[in-house]
Amino acid sequence: MPILSRRLVTSTLVVAIAAASLGAAVARGGPSPAQQVSYEIELKSTGIGNMLGHLSTAVSCTAPVNPTGYDLMVGTVTGEENPSSAEDVVYYGELTRTTNMDFCEIRSTGPREDQKADCFVKLIGDATMKVELRLVADRERGAWLTAKPKVGAANNSVVRGDCDPPEIAQIKSDYPGPGTASGGGASPDGQQIEDQFSTTAPNQPPPPGGGPKFFFGGQTSLKVGYYPPDPASPSGWALHVKRRIP
Repeated sequence: MPILSRRLVTSTLVVAIAAASLGAAVARGGPSPAQQVSYEIELKSTGIGNMLGHLSTAVSCTAPVNPTGYDLMVGTVTGEENPSSAEDVVYYGELTRTTNMDFCEIRSTGPREDQKADCFVKLIGDATMKVELRLVADRERGAWLTAKPKVGAANNSVVRGDCDPPEIAQIKSDYPGPGTASGGGASPDGQQIEDQFSTTAPNQPPPPGGGPKFFFGGQTSLKVGYYPPDPASPSGWALHVKRRIP
């Protein structure tokens, strides 16, 4: 057999053996390759904002705030999932953010330190956010959200209210982040996303046996469902995974 022909036959045999070995490994339940997976999601915080942390609900605010305000981010995130790995999974994406939320703060009503009253600041704006959603390979830790403005500023923002001018200016400069309110004051950056209270969809009770979990059966991944915040912290952010994109 000519040398060239013999080399071709040898190479073909090597490829065939490698393919057969890979097929056998998969058939035996061996390592599965990681794959890029995308999901359509919605992240939302409802209620009121509060930079000072002196209250958490609109009911406890004496200023005229809107209790149904919202901060909303929608779009698609993509991450690398590996069915055979129990490691953290990180999803990235650019989400459209729209905000219409009131803040309850404190303003001065006189020269003395104790002369203060609740006041409101209304924030209306929109921005494009670069987000990172890290799912922790631990059934007790849920996920963590990082969100930064794509261009460092809001596309649009209007801020008004009856608080002291420095507070109004602070809220305007902080939006859409990171600012001094990063991780609080309605900012999505640095927020924990719980999966302990998950359901199959918004306004639905948890199914028997509990709702979907990010870490289940030794695997970490997003799953279609609704992940609200801890009822004890209603101002947190909720995650709605609407669908997996083929």
